[in-house]
Amino acid sequence: MHNLQNFLKSFSALSRHHKKFANFIFPELLKINKGNILEFGVSEKAMSTELFLEYSKNSECRIFSIDTVDYSKKFQNSSWTFIHSRDDNFNYIKKMIPTELDLILLDTVHEANHVENIIFNYWERLKLNCCFFIDDINWIPYLKTSKKNRFYDEINNHETFN
Repeated sequence: MHNLQNFLKSFSALSRHHKKFANFIFPELLKINKGNILEFGVSEKAMSTELFLEYSKNSECRIFSIDTVDYSKKFQNSSWTFIHSRDDNFNYIKKMIPTELDLILLDTVHEANHVENIIFNYWERLKLNCCFFIDDINWIPYLKTSKKNRFYDEINNHETFN
């Protein structure tokens, strides 16, 4: 556990995205032992995957990551299964993942209809009292008066939030 705490401290010191994972997702991870984690979206930095894999060293969790970009070579870890697919390829993915999940993280297409489809197609696999995290539903950083000022992101995140 000591190595995990050191990892988390260094992890959360890196960026606001790292802090988000450390502050919101990590407390829920602590409740999971020998569980299954489903992650939609990996990205080049693979921050959430890295956190999940580090946590799995002590918890014996299995991580299932899905992305349209082939990140299968990103990590060599027996606890990790990478699925090269769209997250809405429901029939294919449901054959590849466990029937019971302890945590789901959605960080792919940030459009309300897409997010709704993903929720309705995977929530039944989520165990009772477990978490389904949806990344990027805050529209405020993308307002016209903000630093990021991206109308498309503002509208999509606001619709998803609603």
